[in-house]
Amino acid sequence: MTRCPLNISRQGYSLPAIAYGEAQRKPEKPITSTNSNHTSFNLAFNSKPDDTNGPISCYYIGIVPLLKNVSLETLPPPQEIVMDTVSKAFNNNLNALAAEKKRFFAYIAESYTEYPVDTVIGDGRGVTGMKPCSVLYLSRYKAEDVVLRPGLKYTGFLIVRVDKDDKDEVQGGAHYTFLIFLFSLDPMRPRAYRQLHLSGPAYGFSGYFKPVFLEPEDERTMLGAFFTVLVPLLAFLTMAAVIGVFVFRRGEVTQWCHWLWTSKESSLGAERTLLRPSTYHAIAVDDLPSEYLMRHRDSDFLFAQEYEALPHYKLDAVASSRKENACKNRYNDIRAFDATRVKLKVINDDENSDYINANFIRGWNARKYFIAAQAPLDTTVADFWRMIWEQDSRLIVMVANLFEKNRQQCTKYWPDDQPTRYGDLLVTPREASYFADYAVRCFDVEPVSESDVGSVDSNPGSEYANVPSVRHSNARRIVQYHFTNWNDYKAPECSTGLLRFLHRLRALSEFEDYPVVIHCSAGVGRTGTFIAIDSMLDQCAAEGRVDIFEYVSALRKQRNLMVQSQEQYVFIYKALAEWHLFGYTDMDHRFEIQKFVNYEFHFANSSTKFFPKMGTVSSRKDTLYLQKLERSLETPAKCSFAAKDDNIMKNRFDSAVPYDRNRIVLRASIGYADTTYINASSLKGYFYPYVLAQDPVSENTVFDFWRMISELNVTTLVMLSNEEDWSPSEKASLHYPRTTSDTGARNVVQFAFTAWPSTSVVPSSSEPLLSLVGRVLERQSGLPDSGPIVLHCRNGSSETGVYCCISLLLERLKAEQRVDVFQTVKGLQNQRPLVFSKLVSLFYSMPATFKVSSSFSLR
Repeated sequence: MTRCPLNISRQGYSLPAIAYGEAQRKPEKPITSTNSNHTSFNLAFNSKPDDTNGPISCYYIGIVPLLKNVSLETLPPPQEIVMDTVSKAFNNNLNALAAEKKRFFAYIAESYTEYPVDTVIGDGRGVTGMKPCSVLYLSRYKAEDVVLRPGLKYTGFLIVRVDKDDKDEVQGGAHYTFLIFLFSLDPMRPRAYRQLHLSGPAYGFSGYFKPVFLEPEDERTMLGAFFTVLVPLLAFLTMAAVIGVFVFRRGEVTQWCHWLWTSKESSLGAERTLLRPSTYHAIAVDDLPSEYLMRHRDSDFLFAQEYEALPHYKLDAVASSRKENACKNRYNDIRAFDATRVKLKVINDDENSDYINANFIRGWNARKYFIAAQAPLDTTVADFWRMIWEQDSRLIVMVANLFEKNRQQCTKYWPDDQPTRYGDLLVTPREASYFADYAVRCFDVEPVSESDVGSVDSNPGSEYANVPSVRHSNARRIVQYHFTNWNDYKAPECSTGLLRFLHRLRALSEFEDYPVVIHCSAGVGRTGTFIAIDSMLDQCAAEGRVDIFEYVSALRKQRNLMVQSQEQYVFIYKALAEWHLFGYTDMDHRFEIQKFVNYEFHFANSSTKFFPKMGTVSSRKDTLYLQKLERSLETPAKCSFAAKDDNIMKNRFDSAVPYDRNRIVLRASIGYADTTYINASSLKGYFYPYVLAQDPVSENTVFDFWRMISELNVTTLVMLSNEEDWSPSEKASLHYPRTTSDTGARNVVQFAFTAWPSTSVVPSSSEPLLSLVGRVLERQSGLPDSGPIVLHCRNGSSETGVYCCISLLLERLKAEQRVDVFQTVKGLQNQRPLVFSKLVSLFYSMPATFKVSSSFSLR
């Protein structure tokens, strides 16, 4: 059949003629002319930009200082250049490395509320005769019209700020952009990246105006200026030398220097704790996505600056530094500040028995308290449980694994089966539940000795005094929530799992009413990141803004090195931005799914037409749902290996190839070019990993296909294409090739799904596919040592994406009685191109899952 792109239009769902925030044409470049003073130049402006797509509230002039030999061609487009202060723009751009790395800065020189006729840049007077704009550019950068340096070249551009008209509504569809690829029925259509469409202000940019070179002053003028400065300077130095000799002989200089140094030293610590770069302010919740994207440019350049500006407090940590407590510290550089450390009850008059490497941490606005602790050592397990009992904690949040990269991160401090005594406390395991990203373990804890296991206030004079609690001698239920998908020093690959985990915790009364013990390995990196995200969610809800820099700075005053890496700091921004963009999309299977899937579906020819029967309200919800799917904060993934000359012939379609970050890498073969490539993508899955692969295209790729099965220890194959569509060479993959290996044979079962015609976008009925998914999961559950489940179809994306989506939803439904269609689809789209590129495929997964959900009963 002939395939062609199909665009679907209905009320509130159409391609716009002009997207909101985009001018019909670029603002015109200002016209430059020079002055005679060598430190400024003139700008004249032509016709005013139109405001068809929203009122223009501000105009800004961005200036780029350059060395004389720097070409305009080396500059990035104006909308991509890094904006910063005057001093940083000059310091960066006048460095020879700026041109070599093609990294240039600009600064805002002037701003206006009305379109100017002309102005002078570099006169040091700012805007004259016009009202400057009261809104900072990007809510951060103020106008700085400083006197320019002679001998340099200057260019720049005009920026217009367009504010959204509150009267605009969704129904008209004129202010929202939908990319065609989401609705295309052509699997061979080139890839298109999803774009981020945000509400709020937008900016338009002119091109760079003609560069102006400010000639240096002539030598005679410079020589006169030199003597004008030099003579008074020499006179001043002479007088200073005479006075210095006189004071020194009278013996007063030593006393004066001592007073100056001691007075400065006494105030130095306070000044450092109060120091905060003025660049970093609170961010409105609506601006979080755009702020994240702006900082994320140029390899996280602005994020690096912000993270480096975080303070490093060196407060007293006497208890941690004692020789007697050295064996209680997992890492030598992670100390517990004395002012906030958790003090245990002293045992047998041993003053060191009150020490544990843990600190009290205030949540945002002191709404809740945390205890940030290092992971227990063999020597501190009893102290760890004693701390939990004495502080009346009811929740433990563990954000590390026992072993990572063959290195122990934490001692196993809990029993699995039998009650175990730790010091004077008996810990009895009750139940445990395991999920894809986390585990939940319940324990009963009770004292077993005659000693009074109680609490004592920790440093009651401190502003971080212990949380008061009521003590009982009866057993207490302690629950451990163990997040398992987070490696040391790193950030989670995706925010979905952690936000889902955090949402479950925030719904517990114990999380709000009792101090929560949180630990990773050192108790600073992942622990600090987790606390920061939770606290910033509280600030977002209460104030509609978030101040991440300020809060992380406050965390580091309570425990050193909190948020240990730049990657973790960036993740805080990303998690909060995605929480704002997508919200909480999880659904309880009993109620929300039925409301969500309240459509009747009709297919014409089982393929190319899709007619959901829905009213205006449902259609609008559907539109907003699809619009959310288009949004993404992810950097477009690269497919460079698939595009290599040696690998191009291994791909059936140029647009359906694996991303570099998660492609299957085969073992290299000596004497051959690139034998590591195969058109297949790995996927984490819920309980079982998956591989999404294309059907082999030649005899060589047939061999590579079976190599992959052998190397990954695959035992289950699912073929979602029809054998009659295969060429004779491709059919060879149905037979296992001869092998020279001495190892024993391994059974590999192939499930071939025959109820999905190649001319249909989706199967006509969901029952056969649901049955197949159930059989595959049942087989895989009985093979604990098996490798991933391999799914393959013609392009490796379309049919495999639908199958994988339904399988993931069913796995989680059975484990947690919840589903999240939105995040499951979005996660799959981030793993391989052209997954859910057909609109009908997306809506096919919803009722298919609902059919299982409606008959699913809670155990």
